[in-house]
Amino acid sequence: MPSVLAESSNTKIEDSARTLGNQAGEDRTLLRQEEQDDKERVEAIYVAVFTVFIDSIMFSIVLPSMAIYLQTFTPSSSPDYALYLGILVAAHPFGQLIGSPLAGLHFTKRGARESMLIFLFIFNAGCVFYAYADTGFLLMIGRLIQGFGDANLAVCRAFVGKSSKPTEKMKYMSYISAAQALGFTCGSLIGGSLSLVDFDFLGRNVNQFTAPAYVSFLLGLANICGVFTNFKYDSMKIGGPTSPVDAPVPNRTAVVACMLMFFMLISSFSILLTVTTAYLNLNYGWEVGEISIIYILGSIIGFLAFVTIHKLDQFFSERHMLIFGFFAIALATLTEGGYGYFASPLWMWITGVMIFFLGHPFAMASTLSLYSKIIGPHAQGIYMGFVTAVGSFASIVSPLWGTAIMDLENFRGRITFMSTGLLLLVGLLTSLFTYPYLIPHPLETRPLWGESKPKPYEALSDEDSDVVELEKGAAVSARR
Repeated sequence: MPSVLAESSNTKIEDSARTLGNQAGEDRTLLRQEEQDDKERVEAIYVAVFTVFIDSIMFSIVLPSMAIYLQTFTPSSSPDYALYLGILVAAHPFGQLIGSPLAGLHFTKRGARESMLIFLFIFNAGCVFYAYADTGFLLMIGRLIQGFGDANLAVCRAFVGKSSKPTEKMKYMSYISAAQALGFTCGSLIGGSLSLVDFDFLGRNVNQFTAPAYVSFLLGLANICGVFTNFKYDSMKIGGPTSPVDAPVPNRTAVVACMLMFFMLISSFSILLTVTTAYLNLNYGWEVGEISIIYILGSIIGFLAFVTIHKLDQFFSERHMLIFGFFAIALATLTEGGYGYFASPLWMWITGVMIFFLGHPFAMASTLSLYSKIIGPHAQGIYMGFVTAVGSFASIVSPLWGTAIMDLENFRGRITFMSTGLLLLVGLLTSLFTYPYLIPHPLETRPLWGESKPKPYEALSDEDSDVVELEKGAAVSARR
């Protein structure tokens, strides 16, 4: 009888050891799989950042020549030229306004990879329309299609917001904004450098007007290939495609506050880009080369700020950096407006512009990072589509009222900059009054990104462990 008991105990011990070994092997396999998933996740995030960079180049590369291109169809002496130019400029953000909610919805239903490819193809189709346009109307249609395809920005923001860990959001959201700013600068420089291009290829004339569209098309193809080959991460497995029924609804006060602040940030930046050239040219006789130095310096400052913000995230919260950013740009813009009243030297106005380029990244990156955390991991697609549409709307209306005020004050800039500064002051007050509401969604603290590391050799419960100990004791007794 003791030998039978000993054999039974030995068999159970061997079974338990085998179970522990199998569990340890499964845990190691799971750990390797999680490491591989995390590697693919980070690679996919950088593909999304690169896509934003290329999209921004494709957007801005036509800007240096677009107004002159329109003159080949509608002479500048025509009374309709100003109207057509306004429509042409507004066509891109209007297309993005329409496409962004749809892009966000498609991302929510089908994931990032498919959505990115679809809207990249649409953007490329717009480039073809733009290059082959033989009327001003087709030129506007091409720009409209490009804007619709540029709704890809909403997909990239949504993917980064959904796939990044809470501790990574500021870092990758600042990378998205940096890529957008750098792409805008590079696109403008490339577009300007194509002004000397003039040759025939396959029966088509490639010149300073069509070359930017052809270059955009090639960049778009390269981007599509990059997504095909390097975007391997399945965003649909992060918490599922849609919000769970029991998932808390994002705080509406915080969501609306972030959208309002984003509108103010895009508006102020659009106004600055729209009126600075005319302001410096008409008031101080600055030429394109001198004005370009302002934009280049500002772009360098902004880019450096964007890529270093996430380092400061270790010492300051996003809400604090948001307040600092709004304070800096509101003060800078009010300084620009007050420059004319107090007869200050021009370098003070330039200093205000540089402070704006420094503070704007802090406010922008903090707003997007907080917004992503507030809406939670499940609703990124739809909500990012909405906020991108808000930015597109700001890009449409703000240059209109900014130039209208500039025209009324004969391009002196005082009222324009002061009113923009007051708008940003409202943004600062919004960040202060909604401070308690700007907190992450409850699901943002859950381990949705594979952080639940396996615990090898802990497969048995406490009761199972007690049984094993009793079996070991029985085996020892049997040997005795």
